[in-house]
Amino acid sequence: MAVDWPNTPLSDLTNPDTPVTYGVVKPGAEDPDGVLFIRGGDISDGRVLTEQLRTITREVSQQYRRTQLRGGEIVVSLVGNPGQVAIMPESLKGANIARQAGLVRLRDNVDARFVKYFLISAIGQEALGAHSRGSVQQVINLRDLKTVRVPTPPLREQRAIAQILGTLDDKIELNRRMNETLEAIARALFKSWFVDFDPVRAKNGEPRPRPP
Repeated sequence: MAVDWPNTPLSDLTNPDTPVTYGVVKPGAEDPDGVLFIRGGDISDGRVLTEQLRTITREVSQQYRRTQLRGGEIVVSLVGNPGQVAIMPESLKGANIARQAGLVRLRDNVDARFVKYFLISAIGQEALGAHSRGSVQQVINLRDLKTVRVPTPPLREQRAIAQILGTLDDKIELNRRMNETLEAIARALFKSWFVDFDPVRAKNGEPRPRPP
């Protein structure tokens, strides 16, 4: 039962070779041929907004090799959209993160999806929010992120819980995309009928007569 699960500081769940840390402090100028660069504001609703990512030079990225992405890590926004959480997809392997983002590279016996779902839950967000600093711009201190306590059931249960929540997540995302498609169709029809005054067509493709 959940009451029997230990609550473990996030820092104790990470790979010993890569403690919870932030990324590039001085990114410098953009380099179109460089490395993708994830800032705090580039994470929203559980995903990375890849369409708005900037780049840094490969030389700068090499100076921060510890935060070069391998795929599968958790990244938490510390500034910009504090508390936003995403798992890094394989497509971002080799990218790097900014100082405004915290890298969480978990041990092999911890499921990243489970930890992500905890962090974005009401309890997880409350824990992150309780550690936010600043009155004008909210900031999560890296030291405090490390101390967030995560319930840690056995790995098998972590995976089962993450699988159920992931399935629900996929359905929500599918519904969101369907709604976007329907809204786009509705806007196109509105423009066609009421702006361009195109003829309204029946099911057989023949234009319907307009009322006098």
